[in-house]
Amino acid sequence: MTATSDRPFRVIVVGGGITGLTASHTLSKAGIDHIVVESGSEAAPPSGASIAIYPHGARILEQIDCLEASKAINIPCDRFVHRMPNGKVIFSTKLWEEVKENHGYEIMLVERRKFLQVLYDCLPDKSKIRFGKKVRSITETYDGVEVFFADGTSEKGDIVIGCDGVHSKVREMMWENAGKVSPGFITTAEKKSECTTWTCLLGMGPPEPELPLELSGVHNDKTSFLIASRPDVTFYFTFFKVPKPYSQYTRPRWTEEDANKAAASVADRPISESLVFGDLWKKRFRGQIVDLEEGILEHWHFGRMVLVGDSAHKITPNIALGGNSGIESISVLTNLLRALIAPHPNVRPSRAALNDVFQKYQEIRIPRMHQISQYSNLITRVQAWDGYLMKFIALYVLPYQPADKVSKDMAKIMKAAPKLDFIPIRYGPKKIRWDDEDSPSPTAKNNGGGKGPQGLTLSFLGVVIALVSVIVMNYGAIEVEIVIFAGAMVGFCLARLEDFDYSGRFAANISPGYMYFYRSGHYKVGMIMHLTGCLPAGILMVLQFVPTIRHNFLIFHRINGYLVLILLILCNVGAMMILGHGSPGERVDIGTGEALLCLMTTVGIIMAYGNIKRLQVDQHRAWMLRTMFYYGAIVSTHVLVLLSAMCISRLGKYYTVWTCDEIDYLYNSFGISGILESKYPQCLVANGTLDNYVVVKAIFNKTIPESFGASLEMPFGIALWLSIFMHGVGVEIYLNLTPKESQRLRQVSYEKQLEAGYKNPGFGGWTVDRFGDAEPWKPRTK
Repeated sequence: MTATSDRPFRVIVVGGGITGLTASHTLSKAGIDHIVVESGSEAAPPSGASIAIYPHGARILEQIDCLEASKAINIPCDRFVHRMPNGKVIFSTKLWEEVKENHGYEIMLVERRKFLQVLYDCLPDKSKIRFGKKVRSITETYDGVEVFFADGTSEKGDIVIGCDGVHSKVREMMWENAGKVSPGFITTAEKKSECTTWTCLLGMGPPEPELPLELSGVHNDKTSFLIASRPDVTFYFTFFKVPKPYSQYTRPRWTEEDANKAAASVADRPISESLVFGDLWKKRFRGQIVDLEEGILEHWHFGRMVLVGDSAHKITPNIALGGNSGIESISVLTNLLRALIAPHPNVRPSRAALNDVFQKYQEIRIPRMHQISQYSNLITRVQAWDGYLMKFIALYVLPYQPADKVSKDMAKIMKAAPKLDFIPIRYGPKKIRWDDEDSPSPTAKNNGGGKGPQGLTLSFLGVVIALVSVIVMNYGAIEVEIVIFAGAMVGFCLARLEDFDYSGRFAANISPGYMYFYRSGHYKVGMIMHLTGCLPAGILMVLQFVPTIRHNFLIFHRINGYLVLILLILCNVGAMMILGHGSPGERVDIGTGEALLCLMTTVGIIMAYGNIKRLQVDQHRAWMLRTMFYYGAIVSTHVLVLLSAMCISRLGKYYTVWTCDEIDYLYNSFGISGILESKYPQCLVANGTLDNYVVVKAIFNKTIPESFGASLEMPFGIALWLSIFMHGVGVEIYLNLTPKESQRLRQVSYEKQLEAGYKNPGFGGWTVDRFGDAEPWKPRTK
C-alpha cells in the first residue's frame, strides 16, 4: 500500500451503459469514490430493443435498490416457444413461471432504454455521472491515471474501468500502453479474437394482437427470429450468419438502407401461424442492423486499466445473458476492490496490489464467461440451423425434451452466479439454493468453468437416437439391445462432433491438462487423425446394420462399409500415435489398455474384411459387431470415469503427479498467470525451468482445474479395462443369443459361395468349424 495522500482512492468508469451505471451503484455501496463518464448526452438514448434480467441479475439489482423500479416496467411473458419456419410451435415451456419457482426471482424482459432510465433514476448521487465526455486519451503514471476528453477537460484517478462496450476506447488505450511497456504482450490474435459471425436486425414496434404474450424463437436455415410480444410493445431480433467472419478491423458500417435490405430479404417469412416478419417491420418504432461480436479476451487488465462487460467478454444475445454477465463482472470487481480498500480506508493501494486484484478478478471471471459463451453460442446455432447437426438437434431432439429442460439448464448457470458479498439478502420461497448461500464470500470462488449446460446432453441425445433407431430397425432381425447400443454410439459421436473445432471446443472439452500434450507435434497430428476417423466411423458404422439399407441400397451398403473400414484404420493409427504421451500420470494400465483396444479393433477390422471378401457374410457380421462393440468401450469408459471421479473425490485419499510445466500451461490456457509462485513454489527451481514435479490431489471440482483433471485421470485405467471386459463379454453373449440370424446368414454365405464356384461352399471364410472341433455346418436343402 502507498502512503496517505491528499485525496482518497478514486475510480474513473468509462461508459454509462448498463454496466457503467451498475458500477456507480456497486461502488457507491462499497464506499468507493468514483465518477462515470459517458460520451452521450443522456442516460437513456432511444436505441436498442429489449434486455432480459435473469434471477442472478435481479439478485444484484435488489442489493443496489433497483429491483422494485425494474419490476415496475416489466410485464412477464406466459411462455417460451420454438417455432418451425412455417410458424408452427414445436416446443413450449412455462419458462417464466418455472424460473420464478426455482429461484424466487422472475425473469424481467424490459425495454433497454427504460431499464437504463431506472438505473439512472435510482442512483444515490447523480452528480457522479458526467455526460458529453468522449475519451481522447489516457495517461498512466506510477501512482495514478489521467483521462483526457475531447472537450479539453480531464479527470484524475487511481484506476480506469472500461465499461465502454465492444468498441472500447479504454481497451484501445490499454493495448497501446501494453505495446509500449511490454511489446508483444497483446498479440494480434487476441486483438482480433472478438469476431463477428452473426449480424442482427433488431427493433421494436406496437403490440401485435395476433401474437400471444410469449418469447418465441423461429427456426430458419442460417437465419432465425426472436420475437418478444407484450401488451404494450413488440421486440424483435433477426439473426443472419455472415458469409465469412470478420474482426473489428474489417467490420462494415451499417446504414438504414442496409437494415431495409435485410428486412426485405426475410419479409415474407412466417413468425407465427398468422404473421410474417414484414408485418412487424413496416410498423416499427425503430430498427437497426448491428454486428454480434463473440469472443473472450485473454487479458482483461494492464497497468491501471481494467475491462468489464462487453469490452472484455462478448456473447450472442439469443439467450440474453450478455447484460447479466456485465452486472456479474462489475460486482466481482467491486467485491475485490472493497476487500482491498476497506481495511485501510485512508491509504491508496499500490500498483502491485491493484494488479493482484485485477488478476484475481480475471481468474474468477474467464472460466465462467467461457461457460456462458458456449451455451449462448449453442442456442444461436441451433435456432439458425447452423449445420446438419444443429438442424438435427432442432428437429429431432429439441421437440422431445421435457418441458422444464430449459429452466433446469438455465438454473445451472444462474445458481452459480456471484453477487455483492458485503450486502446481505433475505431470500423468499424458492426450490433451488444459490451456490453461495452458505458462503459469505463467493468472490473467492471460481464460479463456473469447464463445459456449461449444453441443454442437449449426450445421454439424452443418445436416447433419442436409440428411439429413432428402434423405429427404423425394429422390423428387421436386429434386437432392441443392439439398437440401444447403436443409439448410444451415434449419440456419443454426434455430441463430440464439435471436437473438430480442435483449438476451441476440443481444447475446452478435454480433461484438464491433456491439451498440454496434444497442442503440437505428432501428438496433435495423431489426435486429429483419431477424431477424424473415429467420430464419423461411429455414426456410419451403425448404418451397416439397418435392414432397409442392406436389402434395398446394396451399393450404398458396400461403399459405406469400405469407408467405415478406412476411417477405423485412420482412427487406430492416430490412437497409436498418441500412446505414451509422457505425462507422469500416464500409467501402464492406461497405455496397455489403449494398446489392447487398438489391437482388438484392428483384428476385428481385418477379420470382417477378410470374411466379406470370401463371401462369408455370417462371420463378416459377427466381426463387424465385435468391432463396433469394442469401439463402444470408450463410451462406457467416459461414464465410468465420471462416476469413479466423484467417488474418489469424496474419499479424498487419491493423488497423482503432474509436471510444473503442465500446470503452468493449464492455467495460462485460462488466461491465468503467476499461479506457480503462490500455489506451487516448489516449481520455481534455480535454473528457471519448469521441469519439476508436484503431487496433485484428485478432487472433482472444476474450479481447481489440475485437481479436476487428476480426478478424471486417476480412474481412467480401471474404467477402460472394465469397459473392454464388459463389451468383449457382452458382444459374445449377444452373438450367442442370436443363433437364428447367424444360421440365416451362413445359408446366405453358402448360396453366394456356391454361385461363385467355391469348392467348399459355406466354408469359404474363417468359420469356427474350420479351426475348432465344432460339428461341421450343414446347409439347408430346398
